[in-house]
Amino acid sequence: MRTTTERREAIINRLNREGTVKVLALAKEFNVTKVTIRNDLDYLEQKDLLVRSHGGAMQKPVQFLESTNSLKGQQHLPEKKRIGKKARDLIFAGDAIVLSAGTTTEQVVKGLTGIENLFLLTNGLNILTAIGHMTGITAVCTGGNFHQDSLSFSGFLAEESLEKYNLDKMIVGVDGIHIDQGITTHSEHEARFYNAVLKATRKCIVLADSSKFGKVSVHKIMPCAKIDVLITDDGINSEYQQRLTKLGVEVIVV
Repeated sequence: MRTTTERREAIINRLNREGTVKVLALAKEFNVTKVTIRNDLDYLEQKDLLVRSHGGAMQKPVQFLESTNSLKGQQHLPEKKRIGKKARDLIFAGDAIVLSAGTTTEQVVKGLTGIENLFLLTNGLNILTAIGHMTGITAVCTGGNFHQDSLSFSGFLAEESLEKYNLDKMIVGVDGIHIDQGITTHSEHEARFYNAVLKATRKCIVLADSSKFGKVSVHKIMPCAKIDVLITDDGINSEYQQRLTKLGVEVIVV
């Protein structure tokens, strides 16, 4: 059975696809009571993510709906902040980096002020928004097809943009890390973009809180051996840490 957060994310994703959702249908789909679904919808309305309607809810009529990201951003936030802070220590003046869309990577942005002559390419609308009026950063968006659920761009234009620059580092968040299955994501378009980024950059830095270990999503990005640096929190299983180290991955625990 899905957790409350996972169920609410799925409701928002369904809403983005179909425009409306019904309490009865959702209760049957997730095998929970109608009261539980009504509580979910009330919560999501309070978060300004949807509008309640008779017997269900409808999509909030705004241009950019921060749906899944708003919910994901609340999960493991202290760990994400520590991971993001450590990742900033690996970014230097004059670097050219790719910073992927995501809630963990967003924490990286918050401390980039003061790094001079930094070139930052991103497929994340949330990353561009977080940069705001920071000085010393040349920020470029990949463009491409926009995905409301993740506030990210992908597709041919996004992948083609990578060919225009000499890029030092990729700094990315992921959905799952498994020793045998590698780095995975639930999104096919994200997997394609990450593969293109991997080919275009010289160093791969993966950010993942310890809840991601052992998880496998449907689309494979790369084997663990392709990671140069992995930054995670102290909840990582010691066996995972040892096996990753044997694969040549520098594991940084914060």
